[in-house]
Amino acid sequence: MKKIITPYLSKENIIILSFSFLYILILLVLWLAYTDDKLLLLFNDNRHNILNHLFIYTTKLAETLGILPLLLFFLLYKYSRLITTSIALITATLLTSLIKIITRLPRPKAFYENIDTIQLNFIPRVDVHRSLSFPSGHTAAAFAMFMMILLYTKNIYIKVAAFLLAVGVSLSRVYLSQHFTRDIAIGALLGIVIALLIQLSFDKFNWYNNLENKMGLLSSIINWKSKQKPTDI
Repeated sequence: MKKIITPYLSKENIIILSFSFLYILILLVLWLAYTDDKLLLLFNDNRHNILNHLFIYTTKLAETLGILPLLLFFLLYKYSRLITTSIALITATLLTSLIKIITRLPRPKAFYENIDTIQLNFIPRVDVHRSLSFPSGHTAAAFAMFMMILLYTKNIYIKVAAFLLAVGVSLSRVYLSQHFTRDIAIGALLGIVIALLIQLSFDKFNWYNNLENKMGLLSSIINWKSKQKPTDI
């Protein structure tokens, strides 16, 4: 196992992962230290039109808007990355959905509707859900994508950007009153762990390692076109 993990333990990856787990720890402390969800109520009491639009679009990065471009890039660049990222996202979605069904915890809208001392300020044109709160599927997907990017790229700026975008997606779920702080903390943890386990599992297969040496669809198209060119006589 150590031999499999070692290639991914670059200095940059260790530092960024440390910040990721620190972020998750801070979220859990915020949740456990208070009877009310302080982060949710902080956002609720400090709405701003710019933040409203920012988080509405940020949350979509864990939906079709963000997932399809990433998968398309991997399809063009490298088939192996497309397979592991797709499976990580599918696994994260299925697992979070299963936990939601088992726990059936209410979302902020349903939880606070009978509490007179707290009035949630919902953002216009946002469909706020009432049930199946725990954990956050958007956050799990965002951190699964972040983890895959972290493992694949050597560019430190892309690594940091992927982390910040995942954090942005998670915070957007609380800002939009779709989830509690607890939900995004566990969602982030699940996303990281699932992506890492999927990648380490596939690294054990010879067929996958062979696929790692092959490029994606773009390379195949270029090679095909080069073979179609007439040869000089």
